[in-house]
Amino acid sequence: MPYWELCCLMRREHTITIIRANSITHLTEQLFTILKKNMFNTKHPIMGTCDCGQSTYKGECFYIKTVKWDDFISNINGYIEKAVEIWKHRDDFNIISSV
Repeated sequence: MPYWELCCLMRREHTITIIRANSITHLTEQLFTILKKNMFNTKHPIMGTCDCGQSTYKGECFYIKTVKWDDFISNINGYIEKAVEIWKHRDDFNIISSV
């Protein structure tokens, strides 16, 4: 799985998904609240800047990982292993469990 630098505009509710130069901007306004609140929720973010000049989060910065259905189906075990790995490091996240 490639390393992604997560590019997020300052006003996340107005972002669009863009994949460019190993960075991705997530559209969060369309997500259920519980998902939205568990994105970009790492307690110790590693920040940077992508080619487009926007602030970025590097590494795993979500407690709840979002994936496309086709990607999940093609690698179920890999995504389950990733979920377990994130769960093992749950103390590194500000987890929202109810809305």
